[in-house]
Amino acid sequence: MVTMNVYIRQCGPKELCSKTGSISLPNGRYLTSVTCCDTDNCTPPEPILPEVSKEKNGKKCPSCYLTNAKSCVKVTPTDCIGNETICITQITNLKGPVPSSTIARGCATKQLCDPVHQVWHMNKSVVDLENICDNGGNHLHKNILSLIFSVSVLLKLLC
Repeated sequence: MVTMNVYIRQCGPKELCSKTGSISLPNGRYLTSVTCCDTDNCTPPEPILPEVSKEKNGKKCPSCYLTNAKSCVKVTPTDCIGNETICITQITNLKGPVPSSTIARGCATKQLCDPVHQVWHMNKSVVDLENICDNGGNHLHKNILSLIFSVSVLLKLLC
C-alpha cells in the first residue's frame, strides 16, 4: 500500500477547520486532517493525522472506488476499522482543464460526513465534493419511505 502526504493550502469555510478522520476503501485507507488560521497571510499549524488503527470494529460497509463513474456497479463489503462507524458514499467532480469524477464508497468516521457538500476553487479547476452518509442501511430506501410518508400526509390534508 502506498502512503503519501498531500498538503493543500487554500481559503475555505470555517466548518472544515479541525476536521480529522479516515475512510476505508477496498484498495486502502484515506486519512485526513485540516488545520486553519484566520488572519491575513497566516500559516496554519501542520495537520496531525488520526491514529492508524488496525482493529476491526465489527461493522461492514459496501465499498468501491471508480474513476469517471457516477455509481458503483459492483460493491465489496469492507470491514470498518477503529472509529469508522458510518458508511459513506463520496462523489467528487473535478471541473476544469482536465475534468474527471470519482465515486468512493466505504467506512468513515462520522466527522467526515459534514459538511455534506463542499466546493473548492483551485487555480483553474473547481472540485465539487458530495458526502452521503448512513449507518449501513440503504439511504435510498429511507428517502423513498420519507417521500411516500410526505405524499400521504399531503393527500390527507388536501382531502
